[in-house]
Amino acid sequence: MDEVQSGSRTAELVLGIIGGVFGLIGATAALFLGAGFNVDSAMTGGLFSILFSIIAIIAVVFISKNPKIISIVLILSALVIFITSGLFGFLGAILILIAGILGLVRK
Repeated sequence: MDEVQSGSRTAELVLGIIGGVFGLIGATAALFLGAGFNVDSAMTGGLFSILFSIIAIIAVVFISKNPKIISIVLILSALVIFITSGLFGFLGAILILIAGILGLVRK
């Protein structure tokens, strides 16, 4: 089986940043939808999604320094974003998850 070539982490960086931005957009939508309908759980979920989207964006910048730990942080952030914002954060969570998996697979 061929091993994945090591090299730059551009794919993880781009996917992580784009996923974080989409996560922020989805979390903001969930936050305002929750505020509009006065649903506390949606507002809390939106705030957690915003927090973990920002964590994912900051973490992905350091992907080349320690790729294994940052990849685990990205995967956990993706799971939290998907759980807390539901379908609003789906696209962002998927992109962050792919970036995290790529970081783990590459050597």
